[in-house]
Amino acid sequence: MLEQFITYSFMGDEAKKWRAASFMLEHRYHGKSVPKGNFKTENLKYLTSKQALADVTYFITQMNIQHGFKNPKWIVFGWSYGGSLATWMRYKYPHLVYAAVGSSTPLVANADFSAYFQEVTKAYAKVDPKCVDVIRDAFRSMSDGMKDETKRKHYTEHFKLCTPLEDNKNDIAQLYLRLAYEFAYVVLGRELIPFPGIDIEGACKVMTDDKVKCPVQRIANWHSNFIMRKCYDHRYETYLEEVKNTTYNKWRSFRQVYYQSCTETGWYHHTSSGKSDMFGGRIPIDFFANICKDAFDSRFNVSFMESAANETNMNYGGIPDVSRVMYVFGEWDPWRSVSIKEPPKGSVAIYIKGVGHRSDIFPTSVYSLTQVKKAHDKMSRVLQKWTTGKEQRPEEKSIFYFKETSNFRAKIEHR
Repeated sequence: MLEQFITYSFMGDEAKKWRAASFMLEHRYHGKSVPKGNFKTENLKYLTSKQALADVTYFITQMNIQHGFKNPKWIVFGWSYGGSLATWMRYKYPHLVYAAVGSSTPLVANADFSAYFQEVTKAYAKVDPKCVDVIRDAFRSMSDGMKDETKRKHYTEHFKLCTPLEDNKNDIAQLYLRLAYEFAYVVLGRELIPFPGIDIEGACKVMTDDKVKCPVQRIANWHSNFIMRKCYDHRYETYLEEVKNTTYNKWRSFRQVYYQSCTETGWYHHTSSGKSDMFGGRIPIDFFANICKDAFDSRFNVSFMESAANETNMNYGGIPDVSRVMYVFGEWDPWRSVSIKEPPKGSVAIYIKGVGHRSDIFPTSVYSLTQVKKAHDKMSRVLQKWTTGKEQRPEEKSIFYFKETSNFRAKIEHR
């Protein structure tokens, strides 16, 4: 259960250590917080980050009253979009929020987020540059065969598709998106995946297996690790129906997440042409624009999405110039490309080598990687300084890199 995160998390442990009051808030339109009872498009107009932040401000002021908090130091935290909200709370409401911690926090709204798969490609290149070329060639070979009906029949069998693969651009883009995410999955959660061989090295072992002559079959062999049912439904219409579902279900967030992408943040993981990523330009941004139009409103085209992202950046400053925000990123997290490069004065950035998305959010344990433990230690010390009013030592900088060495002892680089 997600609500258990308030106790089973690094920040939860920090709160216990300080004997601090802890609260976990539910974002409007998720869980039980549904103002209009369903998710019809006309009822989603109140689903915005601005409204979500306003909810938090009301909550904080009410808690201060109910619990009699005098001069409290509220620290807000979250990961991914939750980290964005935490940062924006500190930026917009500094009189209420004393500090913020964001793990894997995207900040720059952008409809054109082709950098996502470019970063995935860079992660593979660090492990095995040859593997990147093999994957790129395999996807090129698959693309070359898409117009051939016989080859599409083979692809239907290779990828265990529930229905025949037709010459339909949206169906094909949906299949490519699924396959690309399967390669990205082991970058995002590199240090958290418990299954042996389900990692970058395992993907490269499959993709460079000379015993399998067909390059598309190699992609299918890797894909087989992620099919939990008898077959995979690759059709765009199936994907779209999930986004179009307006029925209330406290466990379903697909439509709500997409709505905010269409109207505020973008962050569509499309692919670029050329050699900047392994997958080529086979997942165009128009694919996501079609979903926005078909699921919500015909006005939601690429131009609308770009304007919405620009408005979000104007509202929150893109990279907001705000102090006492801690940004934590894994070296291989693709979301780094839409976040800070240098933290503003008074804020801190912590980069953890060899890990992916939100690697710092869980409690420190005997199973934690050395560099994650070192990062947790630094995070704890920064929070301690901020809450006790002590300033950073003059010789300390604002960016910290934690990496694992061959003898499993971490070195810390300051710059």
